[in-house]
Amino acid sequence: MGELEDHPLDQSEFLAALQTRDLVQELLVLRGSDPFEDAVDEIDAHFDDLTVENARFCERFKEQAGSGWWWMRLPKNPSAQAYIVRDW
Repeated sequence: MGELEDHPLDQSEFLAALQTRDLVQELLVLRGSDPFEDAVDEIDAHFDDLTVENARFCERFKEQAGSGWWWMRLPKNPSAQAYIVRDW
């Protein structure tokens, strides 16, 4: 999540990040108990700290959106959030 902290992500970057998290979830499900689960939980907690619940992105990208909780979030920082939704 360093990029989310260092500079605002645009729509494409944020979409790619959420889609990547979907892939991670699929791998965790396929592998069952995985030694990387703790690392993923740590990253998820950090993402949760940097974001707020807001379904605007998920609603805008319905076709691409997965079902994970991360799709229902946007950056907490108002300028970062505005940068993502600026072209809507």
